Amino acid sequence: NNQARIEKDTAKSVNDIVEEFLPLVLAKRKSGNSVRAATYTFNIIKKAIGHIDIKKLTREDIENRLILPNKDKVAQAKNIYSYLKRLLSHAIDQDYVEIDPAKKIKNPILEIPNKKRDIFLTRDELGKSFQALYEDNTIPDEYKIALHLLLMLMVRKMDILANKWSNIDFERKEMFIPNTKNGTNLIVPLPWQAVKLLEILKNDYGTDGYIFKGKINGTHLAHN
Repeated sequence: NNQARIEKDTAKSVNDIVEEFLPLVLAKRKSGNSVRAATYTFNIIKKAIGHIDIKKLTREDIENRLILPNKDKVAQAKNIYSYLKRLLSHAIDQDYVEIDPAKKIKNPILEIPNKKRDIFLTRDELGKSFQALYEDNTIPDEYKIALHLLLMLMVRKMDILANKWSNIDFERKEMFIPNTKNGTNLIVPLPWQAVKLLEILKNDYGTDGYIFKGKINGTHLAHN
């Protein structure tokens, strides 16, 4: 009886492990989409198998409760499986379990390749799109320039929207992006068209703080 009571007191559910591991994951991420994606995925895991004792979690639980219900959403099934593997690796590191029950899963759903992103605008369509964008008087100029710079420089949204004038070097025609998604710094060369767009913003809004200023003082334009 004493042994059974000790085991009950020290038992860890999948939910317990998520509550312990999720803050470690979020601490390494910037705010925004990556935080929401991780939180959303772990909530799916909690809802499906959170009540199960981590030591009693089986391959069948994972396949039947997590992978198969998402068989029509292949990318999501793969993402859930990836996060679960990381969660179980943490559980092993903390000596909560000795074996990863997901290790032997060979479900065909996980082997389906992701769809290629092969939808694109032709050069003519792209020109017409920007012409329509700039002729639309209901869209603020800074939104138009933000969209234009995103496609021109091919960087992440927040790398532009959360950037500051102090990171623009007009003489060298460079944009410095500190602490990118993978934690490194990046220097982006600015073509003359990008310089012209930034000069428009500089003349209209000044060079204080963020390049794209938000509605509230001291904030930047929201990513959405």
